[in-house]
Amino acid sequence: MYTYETKIYIILLIAAILLAFILLLFILTINRHKKQWLGLFLEKMAIQVKAQEQERKLLAANLHDDLSPLLVFANMQLDMLSRAECLSDAQDNLQMAKATLNKMITRVRQKNMHLWNPLLDRNSLSDSVSALVRELNDQGCIQIAFANALDDITVPAIAHVHLYRIIQELSNNTIKHAGLTQVHLVLRKTETHLLLSYRDDGKGFQLPAGNEFKGTGILSICNRVSILKGELFMETEPGHGFFVRIKIPLSTFNL
Repeated sequence: MYTYETKIYIILLIAAILLAFILLLFILTINRHKKQWLGLFLEKMAIQVKAQEQERKLLAANLHDDLSPLLVFANMQLDMLSRAECLSDAQDNLQMAKATLNKMITRVRQKNMHLWNPLLDRNSLSDSVSALVRELNDQGCIQIAFANALDDITVPAIAHVHLYRIIQELSNNTIKHAGLTQVHLVLRKTETHLLLSYRDDGKGFQLPAGNEFKGTGILSICNRVSILKGELFMETEPGHGFFVRIKIPLSTFNL
């Protein structure tokens, strides 16, 4: 028979063991959740870095293709100016060089606006996209019909930038690859999601097997949608235009 003191000791020992087990289980659970959170954080950072690197490569390619020929042409005009035999030839070469330099200044400003539009800091998403649509329509490369049904939704700054860049990249792809075409852009929201749909009636293209895109434009769009924890559906065929639907959960905007 156990004495009273022995029973109390056994009870306290069992309680201590149970408490230690619960504490160990709690610590293991915290560590597991911490590792999961860290893994998601590192994955998100990796996606952001990849998108930034892709944008830098795209910018470098654009600068090379767009500005390098103008620089070479301006240099040739200045060289011709230095070898001009009469004043009228020199004046003509000077005017041509000046016009080329002015064109370069305009291109640099456009590239700068592409990198960062100061209106993104002050405008709502609806206003930013509306301004982008007006700018693209004024350029005459494409014509975008924009249906805006976002109401008064508040979009955090980082999501604002990602969604703006997605629409900008879609438009750039249409301008580069689809030819002169019509675009239908829709922004709206449901109780749970922000919905973006984009359709052009351009040339279209064959989707790669497994959606393994090599172009930086589409990859950048996919990465941004992933960062926003969204879903992307894409449909296109040669001669049948291009369609994209993106769903972003509104819960993402509460992070």
